[in-house]
Amino acid sequence: MPQDSRFHLLDVLPSELPATLNNPFLPCSEPLCRRAATIIAATVAQNESWSKEIARRGKMFGTLIVRSADNTPGFLAAYSGNLNKSNNHPYFVPPIFDATPEDGYFRRKEAEITAINRAIETGEGDVEALAAKRAGMSAQLQQWLFEQYVITDIAGNRMSLGELFARCHNELERLRAEERTREIAARRSRGEYSARQYPRVPLIPPAAAGDCAAPKLLQYAFENGYTPLALAEFWLGASNVVAGREAMHFYGACRGKCYPILTYMLHLPLDIEMESGLVEI
Repeated sequence: MPQDSRFHLLDVLPSELPATLNNPFLPCSEPLCRRAATIIAATVAQNESWSKEIARRGKMFGTLIVRSADNTPGFLAAYSGNLNKSNNHPYFVPPIFDATPEDGYFRRKEAEITAINRAIETGEGDVEALAAKRAGMSAQLQQWLFEQYVITDIAGNRMSLGELFARCHNELERLRAEERTREIAARRSRGEYSARQYPRVPLIPPAAAGDCAAPKLLQYAFENGYTPLALAEFWLGASNVVAGREAMHFYGACRGKCYPILTYMLHLPLDIEMESGLVEI
């Protein structure tokens, strides 16, 4: 058995383990994921700080059923973003990149930008020049952050978040152009053609990309010799009516942030959301 505080044992028969990973973009119905989610929910409930936080605003959590290098079955746990003002708790997998240390580069630059904001608000100095400086610093810091998030795929390849989004964006644009060409050709020949629909992916990663539970779970599994068997994300705590989130309900991974990341990590086709609930990896 692995000596890893983030690996949690599951008492299961070999026949109960999934043979094929589920589609991460559809709500998971795997019984082992539900069992692991119940254990995670109980663990969170036993921690006063964690339980108070999710009681106020709720949070997305995730679990990955895995098999260790010595064939021990178990699960990993994760949460989206931060929990109790931290993104690194021993029970859960760590972040792909931790930008929170107060003495780190990100926090130092963030403090400099905050100081410029205060100067603009109080009218100190040339406001127009300060605003331009702030915009430049913010763009540079954002680009730096994208370069720190280096994503590992199932084959061990690594790619920065910025490069990953740009590649996915360009590939989807190419595929959409091909579909338009086929559709036009079909119309000219008086035929019919139902074009495939692909999600829109921004050229630049949105804020908090890479901080959702699913990519954190897969990153940790790939970098620590665990084989992924089933992946699920679920909501704990106060319901979010606007986002349509309810406690202990399961949800598919998001399109906006996770679609480019997970298709890269798992080598999935870009029309994966139109396919069945199982994927071959």
